[in-house]
Amino acid sequence: MNYTLAKQIAQFVRENGGKVGIYLYDVSSTKNDIYGESKKKKYKPPVFVYGFVYLEPSDEMLTEVGAEKELTDIIVKIPKEEFKRVGLLTRDDKLLVNQDDLIEFNTTTYNILKIKPTTYLNSHLMYAIGGQKVK
Repeated sequence: MNYTLAKQIAQFVRENGGKVGIYLYDVSSTKNDIYGESKKKKYKPPVFVYGFVYLEPSDEMLTEVGAEKELTDIIVKIPKEEFKRVGLLTRDDKLLVNQDDLIEFNTTTYNILKIKPTTYLNSHLMYAIGGQKVK
C-alpha cells in the first residue's frame, strides 16, 4: 500500500470532511436476557474521526456500499488512517467498529448497519459505513 497516498487522503478528509462520533457497543456493561438480547444497550464514550458524510445517499452510492435504500439514512466514508489515528484499527488491519455500534453526526445518531472497505488506486484506503437513524 502507498502510505504517502493514504496519509494525504486522511489529511484531505480531516480538512474537508465532517467530524463524526463513533460509539462502540459496551458488551461488558450491558445486561442481556436469557436470549442474549438487551432492551437498553450501553456504549463506550465516543471516539471522533473525520469522514465524508452523505445524508440521503444516492442510488449509485448505495449500490457501491451494498446498502438498502429503506435502511440507509447516512453513509460516511472514513479513511483507514483515521481509524489508525484513534486506535480503532489493529496492527493487522482489523477494524474494531461493528454493526452493533453507533455513529453520530450533527447530534443525530445512527445504528451502523453496513461496513464495507473501499479501494482507490488498487489500495484499500477507506471504509464506507452505512447507518439508519435511531428512532
